[in-house]
Amino acid sequence: LGLQMMGIVLAGVLGGWWLDRQLGWKFPAATLGLSLLGIAGAMVFLFKETGRK
Repeated sequence: LGLQMMGIVLAGVLGGWWLDRQLGWKFPAATLGLSLLGIAGAMVFLFKETGRK
């Protein structure tokens, strides 16, 4: 469970980092945005796996 959550967050971080590099942005806006989205996705995954609604 923990490794899956870490993978979700890591995918957001790396995806944002890659997108920032492709777009040439100085401020890491995509990294921050996709990191937060990854954290939210990991929380949703946690709630679904543990049976909470």
